[in-house]
Amino acid sequence: MNNIEVEIRSFISKEKYFELIDYFTKNSKLVKIEKDETEYYADQGAVRL
Repeated sequence: MNNIEVEIRSFISKEKYFELIDYFTKNSKLVKIEKDETEYYADQGAVRL
C-alpha cells in the first residue's frame, strides 16, 4: 500500500482533538518523523512554502 500524506486545516473542539488522537494512536503506525518549517502567506489566495 502506498503512503498518503493528508493535511486538513479545520477548527475542532478540544474533545474532537483528543478523539482523533486516540483513533490514530490505535489505528495507525508512525512511518517517520520530519521537521518541517512552513510559512503561510495570504493575499488573493493562500500560499504555503
